[in-house]
Amino acid sequence: MAGILVIFWIPCRAPASTVRLALHKSLAEEIRETYLEDARALDRDFFDGAPLLEADLDRALRDAVDTAQSVDPADHLCDAEQRTLAAMATIVSEMLQQKEVDWPRVFRGRRLADLQ
Repeated sequence: MAGILVIFWIPCRAPASTVRLALHKSLAEEIRETYLEDARALDRDFFDGAPLLEADLDRALRDAVDTAQSVDPADHLCDAEQRTLAAMATIVSEMLQQKEVDWPRVFRGRRLADLQ
């Protein structure tokens, strides 16, 4: 790669107007029903029977919102933010297609360096 591209992110909305993504009740119920036995087995086998993972499933259900939130980017990002994200995704995609670089090794090395 010959250079570095810097993209400035200028949000169109004030941070206070953002809404964190939350699990909705029907999905939380489905997740709990599907994974409850697995959670109990892991609690039994790895956490001396303490219901840690089961409690997390219960907490997810308790904290779930009533209705599903929109995950459509247009409902959360202005046009400029959407264009910036699309440009960044294109750059990363093109970067990863460069066969002369072993990107998994580069990223692993970077992650290890960041941990030190």
